[in-house]
Amino acid sequence: KADWARAKREPAMATLFYLPGGQPPERVPATFAGHLVGRGQDSGSQAVGVWSVGEDRLDSTWMAGGFGADRVTTRPDSRPEADREASVGTAVVPPTAEIRDGILELSGPKYGADLGTDDPDDEGGVFSGGVRTMQTHVVGLQELYDGQGSEQVHDGRTFVDIARAHIARLREGLVRSFPLFDRTDMSFREPVWGRINEHIRYWLFGFGWLGEYPTRRGRADDVKALETLDRVLAALQSPAALAAALKDYSEGVFVGPDGRPIREVDVGEAWDRVESRIRVWTGSTRYTRFGAWRKQTAVNAVAGYVDRLELDGNGPDAFAYSSLPQTAYANDGDPRFPLGASATYAGETVAVQGTAFYTGAAEFQVRWHAAWDGAEAGRLTAAISGLRDDHGDRLTFAEAGGRRRLVDTMRIARVAILVDSGRVRFADDGQSLAIISFFDRAAPTTPDAASIEGRFVGNSADGPLAAIGLWTVDGGSGLGQGGRMRGAFGAELGP
Repeated sequence: KADWARAKREPAMATLFYLPGGQPPERVPATFAGHLVGRGQDSGSQAVGVWSVGEDRLDSTWMAGGFGADRVTTRPDSRPEADREASVGTAVVPPTAEIRDGILELSGPKYGADLGTDDPDDEGGVFSGGVRTMQTHVVGLQELYDGQGSEQVHDGRTFVDIARAHIARLREGLVRSFPLFDRTDMSFREPVWGRINEHIRYWLFGFGWLGEYPTRRGRADDVKALETLDRVLAALQSPAALAAALKDYSEGVFVGPDGRPIREVDVGEAWDRVESRIRVWTGSTRYTRFGAWRKQTAVNAVAGYVDRLELDGNGPDAFAYSSLPQTAYANDGDPRFPLGASATYAGETVAVQGTAFYTGAAEFQVRWHAAWDGAEAGRLTAAISGLRDDHGDRLTFAEAGGRRRLVDTMRIARVAILVDSGRVRFADDGQSLAIISFFDRAAPTTPDAASIEGRFVGNSADGPLAAIGLWTVDGGSGLGQGGRMRGAFGAELGP
């Protein structure tokens, strides 16, 4: 015989839900008991029982009833297929990034050569009309997905390509000007020649090279000028041609009268050097995609790369997206968010700090509120654990005495789950708490700062299917390489 009854608690309670627009849900005393009936193959095929709502049988609000029910076979809640394409239903990105139309677009302030100093490799911010120039990188989402699990490098334009294009354009303009200006008139020739020289300095070597516009007997020597420019352009056609143009004691176009080149150059590196490049690490779960990036720039074809760590929009930073739409919340009686119930979301995270990438696990313990509370639908605890860098070494934390401990988990608790315009998101607020715990069970520490933001995505009878978002932990100089660690995550609803 199979019986059941509400566990004997004081008091046993039920929740009454009212029509949308009515009063909030109400907790009232209740009873519920019954039997499963049937034998053999029909065992448990039916249920009968009784219930009551209300505290006093003599009160007009007290109600009791009986019930009978047949067992029915229900189809499991259907789940969408994992998206292998580059579609985007929901994204969480920093202000200088955008995910759209199958691409990730990253924008940040541009850096370039500072021609106002004697150092050929000095850099500075690039401005146009007094406004800071922005530099944009565009990377395909499918390309990012296909390269997940290791560091990817996405290059911008090479300095050689940029210089070649500018010089070829100015040469063409110079040729067109010849019929318009007498050979004694240098008013157009000299400025154009100066611009070409500036491009050689700005993009290639940090030094100008052309000298004055060629003349012969006081008149412009246009033949000599074009011959020089053609030799410059020919030198920018291949690594071998560039090497020949810089060869010591040769007639190369970039070799001076003393037989020395304009500058000592590693031709292989100079040929491939780009003005900026994005380094990315990505990960995924069935319904989520996420990653972190950092940026490097160079001032010219000869100078080395500089890691952009200023947090000025060039990263390091992170992004997350999903093909599923952001979860909708119908009302405070929505059965997909059982009042007082909990759920677990488990997945992975990718993070970046300084020049190092980290990967680890992400888990979220969600508790939906027992009652509707304005725009807040619940609270969650986020746990980021097992972080290892791209060499496989665990994240460490240095104490004041210098001892480095292995970080086990970074936890952000009491994160608010919010509903905006009927969509469910979460973000830390004044009640959120963050701690860092260690493998050796030493006393946990509190980071200088921590934050998290994200969105629930997808819909099912059991609630949102997944969560995506970004997190930040600043452990001061002690955590990892020191300074801010920025991560992205994707986590899915557990059984």
